[in-house]
Amino acid sequence: MANKKTKKKRASAPKLRVSFDTNVLYTDLAHHLLRREAKDLIESNSDHSDLKIEWYLSSVVTGEREYQMRRKAAQLYKSVEQLEKLLGHPLATSDIISDRIRRVISDQLRNLNIQLLDLEEENVDWNDIIRRSISRLPPFDPEVREKGFRDAAIAESFLQLASRSPKSVASCRLAFVSGDKLIRDYVEERAQDRQNVRVLENLDELEGLINTLVSKVPEDRIREWQEKAGHYFFEKEDESTWFYKKEIRKYLNEIYAEELADTPEGNYTRRQGTWLISAPVFIRKDRQRIHWMTKIEAKSKLFKTAESDTLSGGLLGSQSRAPKILGRALAVPMVTEEGSAVSVMEVHWSVSISAHRESLSKPKLDDTIFVDTEFELTRPSFNALASVLNKYQTDS
Repeated sequence: MANKKTKKKRASAPKLRVSFDTNVLYTDLAHHLLRREAKDLIESNSDHSDLKIEWYLSSVVTGEREYQMRRKAAQLYKSVEQLEKLLGHPLATSDIISDRIRRVISDQLRNLNIQLLDLEEENVDWNDIIRRSISRLPPFDPEVREKGFRDAAIAESFLQLASRSPKSVASCRLAFVSGDKLIRDYVEERAQDRQNVRVLENLDELEGLINTLVSKVPEDRIREWQEKAGHYFFEKEDESTWFYKKEIRKYLNEIYAEELADTPEGNYTRRQGTWLISAPVFIRKDRQRIHWMTKIEAKSKLFKTAESDTLSGGLLGSQSRAPKILGRALAVPMVTEEGSAVSVMEVHWSVSISAHRESLSKPKLDDTIFVDTEFELTRPSFNALASVLNKYQTDS
């Protein structure tokens, strides 16, 4: 009788379940549910062979984002109404835009394979929520009036997901990402007996966690390396750090001169301001070489220049003694601040780590990437309005 070969059951890939707070996803654009960094992170990490990632949003988060998108659209629509009067026919209605916003949310949830978390109200300890609200305990803010109820609902949605998930670290991990310390404190307190729950502050920390899980390097070891790498790359006014020694700012200004001078359409100029340097994000480990990504945000102010001859008879009156050239009033340039810009760049670098002393050496610049620039105008331009209308005026 032939021996039957038993097939070894293949272990399924561990899961990582991720839920986001609203502040991590916020974008000032009225036609996007998620900010671009969140969308890119989800798209680039949804097909790991050895880690299955599931993405979740509380229905409270999507409701809050819909409200924010409606509010932004309403601000833009005020200018659209003036344009409609000029053209003599309607371009859009508030009902059409509201319908498009709901469709945008639905489409983006489906395209990114994001699952909605509906709050199970019967499973919330409302007495505890009320007690926390009265005593101003996390997630309620002692300094801000009535802040915390939406945060509590968002946190409870994630905690209910955790309660339905396996407790084994090897089979399932959960991550909650929020930029709000109070809600992070609340989730950490409620989930302190769960070894497989991680509470993260931003998308960079989430990306680092994903890369750590994929690389199968212990998390505590990565945290040790990350702290050393952060000090090695940059310390404010410490010219012995690699950022200063390598003249990273000068280098980025040279290779991305055009991008860093980019402005919205119109007579705008940019004045560069502070550069913000984030903690390094772990990418991978190749033997003794550790690869990192450091994000840099270059902030700028936007100004607009316009010539004005009002000195001759406007602001100063008809009897003004404004300077004249050949009998004409001298045009005076008027410079006004019209908004801000933030350019995001990535510095990909690597460093060797000693096997014994674990000191860092042999730094190398692997690559740089100019990610994008986001503009925020005090007053939206016609082109900005046209862009939004174009997004909404798509075929059903």
